[in-house]
Amino acid sequence: MSNQTVHINTRFKVEIDKWNHTLLEFIPEKIIKQGKRAGEISKAKWLVVGYYSNMSGVLKKLSACVALDDADYSMIEHCKAILEEAENLCKSVLSTGENNG
Repeated sequence: MSNQTVHINTRFKVEIDKWNHTLLEFIPEKIIKQGKRAGEISKAKWLVVGYYSNMSGVLKKLSACVALDDADYSMIEHCKAILEEAENLCKSVLSTGENNG
C-alpha cells in the first residue's frame, strides 16, 4: 500500500501509511518576535498533532480538540457517523460468523 494524503481543510491533513494515520497541522510562515532570530521569518511547516490507528481516531481528535468552522465540523461529524456505522456493521458480521462457525 502506498502512502495517501487526505486534506481535511487548509489547516489539517492526514497522511496514511501502512502503520499509522498521522494528523498534521499547517503552521504558516511568520515573523519571529523574540530571541536570536528576532525579525527573521520562520518557514511554513507541517507539525505532527498525533498518530492514530484509523481515521475514526483522527476525526474524534479533531472534533474534540480543535476549533473548526461550521462546514468542517459538520463534515467531520458526518464522517464519524459513517465510520461508526461501518464499525458496528463489521462487528455484527464478525459476531454472526462466529455464531455460525
